[in-house]
Amino acid sequence: MHSATQRAVHTIPVLSPAYLESSPFGEAEWRPAFAADPSGEARTLIPVRVQPCQPTGLLRTRVYIDVADRGEPEARQALLTGVEQRAGRPTRPPRFPGTQPAGERGPRYPGALPPVFGVPFASNPLLAGRAEDVTEPEATASAARFGVSFDIVFLDPPYNLNVDPVLSAAAGYAQRVLVVERATRSADPVWPEGFEPAEPRRYGDTTLWYGWRS
Repeated sequence: MHSATQRAVHTIPVLSPAYLESSPFGEAEWRPAFAADPSGEARTLIPVRVQPCQPTGLLRTRVYIDVADRGEPEARQALLTGVEQRAGRPTRPPRFPGTQPAGERGPRYPGALPPVFGVPFASNPLLAGRAEDVTEPEATASAARFGVSFDIVFLDPPYNLNVDPVLSAAAGYAQRVLVVERATRSADPVWPEGFEPAEPRRYGDTTLWYGWRS
């Protein structure tokens, strides 16, 4: 055993309750491999767990290959994969703090738009601030004028605002679905003409109501 521990490139303790608790030579076999590679970088010590057990002491510092409670093909693959892994060192030094790698963009300046931005940035002057009195025909005409419409329109108005005129104003922009977020205690919204309500989704104090264009 002494000669084997001196010549072995890798030592594989086969972890089981019997090995950890009853083997008189188990610890003596793996301690030389641990001493030769205390950091574990060279993977001189490669534990393999074959039965449910919990390594203690220095063995707790090593990640074992776990084949316990696995079938033969799966255990074989896990063992081969685990033995072939290499810890290794990074192939290049870490980036110095504050520097930017070539080809990578830094964080966007606050207020600047992303390179691809398909949503109109400026507020619609025909609708902004007029949620209470804009009618659906007017909103539809505005959508056609500005050339914008969407499959889904999501609305999150203030909870104390009457949501029905908001839905009417947004209907002209929605080709398929209107979604409005409200407090769960709120009354069901009145959907604009041409929209059918779907089952709402409740999340605690918040509810999402859905209206599909019929």
